[in-house]
Amino acid sequence: MAARSLGGREDHEIAAAPINLDSDDPAVGPRRVRILDENAKIYHVDWSPDSRFLSLSRGPDGKGDLSKPGSFQGACEMVGVHAAGWNLCAVSAERDGSLDLNSATDADFSMLTTNGFSNKESAWFRPPGIAK
Repeated sequence: MAARSLGGREDHEIAAAPINLDSDDPAVGPRRVRILDENAKIYHVDWSPDSRFLSLSRGPDGKGDLSKPGSFQGACEMVGVHAAGWNLCAVSAERDGSLDLNSATDADFSMLTTNGFSNKESAWFRPPGIAK
């Protein structure tokens, strides 16, 4: 079975690679896609249900806004911390190589939210009539 692995070495990189879980010695293969953003933090990566896209949250460094209901003080990338300026974007998981979001074009990725209202985690759904 070929599975997928996601990870990042730091706050400004997310990478995807194949992983073979059926082997006697399971191992992660070479990175296929690497997403970089030196200006903003990138977190909360998730696969689309069809495995064709990666969604991720992207926003500035900082601490949460305690004036917002239900928020607590902490790093903006943490769930439960209100993070002004954070939005979701999607990148094709079928691409190979590195993608720097600061020099990418609209053809390289799509913004899923643009209001900066502390958007951190995608919620994928299947429209009616689409088979699993």
